[in-house]
Parts: sequence; structure tokens; C-alpha cells
Amino acid sequence: MAAEQTPWQWASNHAWRSAAYGLICLTVALGSWAAPLRQARGLWVPIYIEPKPDPVASIRIDRVYRDHRRMGFFRVRALPVMVAQGVQLEVREPAGATNLLQELSRALEALAGSRGVEARQVSIRIGSTQTPSFQARRLVPPAHQGSQVFVLEQVQLKADQQQIELPRAKAQLARPGVLRLVRPDGAMLDYDLSCGSITFNPSEPSGENL
Repeated sequence: MAAEQTPWQWASNHAWRSAAYGLICLTVALGSWAAPLRQARGLWVPIYIEPKPDPVASIRIDRVYRDHRRMGFFRVRALPVMVAQGVQLEVREPAGATNLLQELSRALEALAGSRGVEARQVSIRIGSTQTPSFQARRLVPPAHQGSQVFVLEQVQLKADQQQIELPRAKAQLARPGVLRLVRPDGAMLDYDLSCGSITFNPSEPSGENL
């Protein structure tokens, strides 16, 4: 039986290359994993851009485990899903926001392989603030390679004196570093991942119909 995985670390360079994800496969192989990943704890993904020597952003995942998709109050055993629990995104410099969600998507995909995947208890901290400015109980990354749409549940946004709560929303990048959230009633807002500012009813069109 596979033992619980030790922390992984990998870094992206200025081109945000996906080759870094090969290190996950190597780590799994060296850890003598004979079966698909079942659980892991304490994962950390530092994100670099040249020529800065320190990470401009990072992704931390408290725990990864296998679960089953939920339909209402029920879990469906025929629909397994990999879960990343306690996902903390930290933007240390504005440049770190540019491709942060793409990095998160690729990390989740690398952990899950061909299985479905979702993140639970997701938070984003910007700069030196200790209080998350963005929280979501559940985040489902784009369902297929051609899509850029995230599904969010129980979202809470904080900016200046504003606090916004959305029971459910779809989201995608409106432009680098800016996340556009669309409620079921069609109302939209843009959330800037580099500074935490919120723009209501943005006028610029998004890339994919939400």
C-alpha cells in the first residue's frame, strides 16, 4: 500500500512552462507509487519569474485525497474525484497574479491525472495581509482543455470596506490577473488578483460566454 506522500516543491520559470509538472511524476516514481495518487499532504508550489530570485506567488495545498462527487446531499461512489483541500494562493507581488489561476489548474490536473478534480476551502491572500481577500468553499477548474471557465460555490470577496458573498458563480480571466465572476442572474464583477479591487458591471467582453 502506498505511504502518505511527503511535501512536493516545484517552480515555474518566466515562461510559466508546464515542464515543471514532470517533477511531480518523477517524485511519484521515486516515492515508489505503484498505483494512482490517493492522498498527500503539505504541498507547496512556488512560482518564479526571471530575474527575481524569490517567488512572486505560491500555491499551498493542505491535503489531497480521493472522494466521490456529490449530488445534493449524496455522494455517488461511481463518480470518484480527487480533492485538493485547503488551497491557499498567495500573491506576493503584482506579477504573481498574471498566471496564478492557470498554474492552479495545471497543478490540480497534474495531481488528478485522468480523474475529475476540485478544490475545497480555497483562499487568496495578497501582499502582506493576513486575512484572505477571496474565499470559496468549492472551486471546480475548467472541465476540458478548450474551456477557461471555473465553477465556484460559497464565494466571499473583501475589498476596502466592501464584503460580497455569492452562493454560486462562474468565473474566468477577463484579462491577465483579473478574474471575472458571473452570478446565475447574469450580474458580473471583476476581481483584480494583484490588488484585490472589485469592479462592478465591467464593460469589456470576456473570452468565453459565461
